[in-house]
Amino acid sequence: LTGEASSTASETEKTIDELKERIEKTINILKRVDAADIDGRENARLHIMYYPGKVILGENYALQYVMPSFYYHIVMALAILRINGVPFGNIDYLGELSFASGA
Repeated sequence: LTGEASSTASETEKTIDELKERIEKTINILKRVDAADIDGRENARLHIMYYPGKVILGENYALQYVMPSFYYHIVMALAILRINGVPFGNIDYLGELSFASGA
């Protein structure tokens, strides 16, 4: 969405340390992105490697591909944790809610 070529992960990690390293690399990539890098890119014509020959506009890419994919991976990670006994529930996922006063 920034107009730069995206990097692809090899997905060959086999250890927790390798996964932590991949997460750290991803965080560093995200830290380099500024809001100005994507501002005005709603109509940018993008290609997704999983859909060869297809083009998607920037806004649709963000709303229909990136956000659902992000939440899908969070939910899958949480499911894996829960099935392995980590006491993690809906409230943990939602975090702190902003309640109105005087309710």
